[in-house]
Amino acid sequence: MSEELFEKLNKYVKKNVNEHRYAHTLGVVKAATAYAKRFGADVEKARIAAIFHDACKSNGPLEHGPAAAILIQEKFGVEDEDIINAIKYHTVGRANMSILERVIKCADLTDETRDYPNVEYFRNRLMNDDDINPVFLEMMLECKEIVEQRGQKFSKTSLECIDWLKEEIDRSNNG
Repeated sequence: MSEELFEKLNKYVKKNVNEHRYAHTLGVVKAATAYAKRFGADVEKARIAAIFHDACKSNGPLEHGPAAAILIQEKFGVEDEDIINAIKYHTVGRANMSILERVIKCADLTDETRDYPNVEYFRNRLMNDDDINPVFLEMMLECKEIVEQRGQKFSKTSLECIDWLKEEIDRSNNG
């Protein structure tokens, strides 16, 4: 990976998303960089995944992650499985997420352009807690509540992510 790749991806994203989405994307890069440093993820990979996570946003709310994961492989030759999965699963999460995947999901939900009731609380936790999993679980549970309040079905993959996070937290508390 290189700064050259980041710049190519940045140029593509800037050209293909609206101004609001691009501002969000830059906010995710900033947050992902900070969280990667905090929780031990590869910072360069975090920047690459963050800049491209919403590159295919026009494909739909749940479809854009997988579409961007395919595009970054086919158009830009990125083969790093961790980057690809971080992009692919940033909307729904999944069981057995890598630290990079969790960093990207958390950054997407808490970047500086986000404004919802608990966002400052989550940002504070992510910058001060020693373990990403408890705050990530709390964020996933809040997402589930919001989705269900809207009368929508929470994805099976997201439910599996929640169950996995609970197991990981139990394991670290009892290990």
